[in-house]
Amino acid sequence: MENLDGDLREMQLDKWKSSGKTVDDIFKLLKLQDEGEDLVKAPLYDTWVSYVIKMDQKSPYNTILQKLMTRYDDESLTKALRAVDAKKLEKARIENWLSNGKTADDIADDIFTSLKLNTGENILMTKASTLNTWISNVELMKKPDELVISVLKKHYDDEALTNMITVAKKDYRTNGVASKLEKARTNTWISKGESADDVFKLLKLSKEGDELLRSATWRTWMSYLTKLDNENPDELMFSVLKKQYGDEGLAAIIEKGKRSDATETLAAKLQEEVWRSEGKSSDDVFTLLFGKIKDDEMFGMFERPEFSTWISYTTKLNNLNKFNPDELVVISALEKRFDGDIVKLARALQAAKTKAALNGNNTTKSIVHELQTQQFKKFKRSHIDPDQLAAQLNTKFDVSNVGVVLALIDFYKKKGSTVTHEVVD
Repeated sequence: MENLDGDLREMQLDKWKSSGKTVDDIFKLLKLQDEGEDLVKAPLYDTWVSYVIKMDQKSPYNTILQKLMTRYDDESLTKALRAVDAKKLEKARIENWLSNGKTADDIADDIFTSLKLNTGENILMTKASTLNTWISNVELMKKPDELVISVLKKHYDDEALTNMITVAKKDYRTNGVASKLEKARTNTWISKGESADDVFKLLKLSKEGDELLRSATWRTWMSYLTKLDNENPDELMFSVLKKQYGDEGLAAIIEKGKRSDATETLAAKLQEEVWRSEGKSSDDVFTLLFGKIKDDEMFGMFERPEFSTWISYTTKLNNLNKFNPDELVVISALEKRFDGDIVKLARALQAAKTKAALNGNNTTKSIVHELQTQQFKKFKRSHIDPDQLAAQLNTKFDVSNVGVVLALIDFYKKKGSTVTHEVVD
């Protein structure tokens, strides 16, 4: 019999049903008993499945599964179902196992073994597709994340599993399944109530010494900290590291981290937490970084790396201020450093922006542009328009005067304000 499609097949199915044919009758009629292990790939297999669904609308996949189980052992059936992407049959098989007293953990482990994933090798790199199939099967049961990690931990310790995930995430071919495993493990830690300190120990990060920030497992731990405290994971990071390494050990980690482009950002975050733990204010850190800076040195500080450090710390303190945060906190703190002379600060910012543009220093240019925008917002709140600012600037000749006024005019126009000021050379 040929494999019929569409309306013709539906007519044939109705004819069999009206004549009282059972699913076993049609199985034999289609000679599917002769297909052996290629049954699920046989051209007429889909026709038989369609008839089963028509005849048994409540649990057709259990009926199909029972037939397949008489023709395949567990390992062969796993491979057969994988070949045809039969998720409904997989679910029926799992429900059958559970009803017969098998635990979910045993089922997950058995499927893992039947797919020959229990080799001890880096299956994320060598058998990613098969591993993905196994995860898809486990996802048909309750608490899949815990099941996945439970089975994997029988074959790999936390450190080995982390290394596997880290390597696999770097390859576009295995990134997807690696991310699934990472998410499953993180969710399992959360459900078990693992603390930041617990996971630090699980990952054996203490053995890294002052090379900690370069460790392959560091990112895994940091990702978990973000899950535990999305508002300020850096505080958690600091508290655990201080407990593990002490003040001197932590200082060594920070110092080493500052020497590398790859770790300097992390080192800076740790340093900020050290300052916070010591109760240092924005002013304290400014003095710590710049000392008693002279007036003529204030104009050159914007391009120094210490200035970015100070901005970051000042911003962090403000972000953690739940009662009275201020989006203009940095420019307000900077005004104090210029003794409240907003005109002098405006000239300094314009001069620094011009210099950065001429030197191609985009980092400094971006920083100063943001500060100038903050200052102009304060001007607008205080109703200082370009005419008023120009009058204050013109009390002293400076090459930056015109640039400041033009920048403020541009700011007002972008905010939809009408500006009538004319700049005269």
